[in-house]
Amino acid sequence: MCRNVNSAIVTLYNKTLKALYSLNSMLKDLHLPITVRFNLFDTYVASIMNYCCEIWGFSKSERFERNHNKFLKQTLGVKLTTSNYAFFGETGQLPLCIKRNVRKVKYRFK
Repeated sequence: MCRNVNSAIVTLYNKTLKALYSLNSMLKDLHLPITVRFNLFDTYVASIMNYCCEIWGFSKSERFERNHNKFLKQTLGVKLTTSNYAFFGETGQLPLCIKRNVRKVKYRFK
């Protein structure tokens, strides 16, 4: 992969971490329903994670998935070793790779 794409992914990852930490710091004092917390994550953090994924989305992005899974597990209050399938089934959320693949297909047919 091109060095510019890798540096762009690293930049997106750093911005994602910053947004994730600020979201977590805001949410720790608020007692919001879980669905609202997930919507806030999708709005503020996942939008950064998936920015321009039509271009770089073919690369592996385990870092983004790891942060997404960690946020979901912390929000539900389960151990970090809990099976990913269990909490995806419980919450109705989708992995970010599926959301990126949908965006790539839509972009391709546009």
